[in-house]
Amino acid sequence: MSEFIKVSGEIVDEEALNKALNFGIEQVRTKIGSKFSEVISGVEVQVGNNITESGGETDEKQKIIKIDTKKSSMSLRDVEDLLVPQGYYDTGNLTELVPSIADQAYSYSSYNIVHELGHIVGGKLPVELSPTRYGRRATNEAFAEAFTYWVYNKPIDPEAETIIRDKL
Repeated sequence: MSEFIKVSGEIVDEEALNKALNFGIEQVRTKIGSKFSEVISGVEVQVGNNITESGGETDEKQKIIKIDTKKSSMSLRDVEDLLVPQGYYDTGNLTELVPSIADQAYSYSSYNIVHELGHIVGGKLPVELSPTRYGRRATNEAFAEAFTYWVYNKPIDPEAETIIRDKL
């Protein structure tokens, strides 16, 4: 695991989870370059079963990200199939983000760590600029969703990109 990831509890496939988390972390590192160290400075990622109701949550002030391993073991396609009918996402919002891994177990972790690091960056974005329905729930979620799309080189509103770059 990366130096700032702490594991609590048993993980069914630690190698797959580690690979997925590192994939997402490397996407952030590549996208933001020299600012990466500043963004992750002091961040602690806690990974374990049932440590959060959702797949992940972030305490921005404490710089703690919690990743639930059971939920994060799902593929992006499985999560999308679950959340589209509930109105959180449109078809393709997750699977087209990183199509090369969309069907892999734990690929949701690759999305989730980037989204949660977006919360660590800590920006707010007008909800209408969010690329997803989920992000239209709150300004901090709009920022995290736009940040995730930006990291994965998917189109976002130019104003959203400016806000992200300014926050970094």
